[in-house]
Amino acid sequence: MTERRAARLPVAAPAFARFRAPIALSAAALGLLGVFAFERLPVDFLPSLETPHLRVQVPVPGLTPAEIEDKVMRPLEGALL
Repeated sequence: MTERRAARLPVAAPAFARFRAPIALSAAALGLLGVFAFERLPVDFLPSLETPHLRVQVPVPGLTPAEIEDKVMRPLEGALL
């Protein structure tokens, strides 16, 4: 009979289980504060992440790709870099 009685005892809930609503509200409030703080950051703290691009077209009819690389692209890259 004691075995049946032991099986009926409820398992003790963790202490934080009683405070689910306040914990959830606190987490939501901290999240909202973080969003507002992020929006107010000065531009200095968020640098531009755009990389510079340059497009160069050099029409050279009659050359093979290897000749274009040797005679046009390598000197051009050396001048631009």
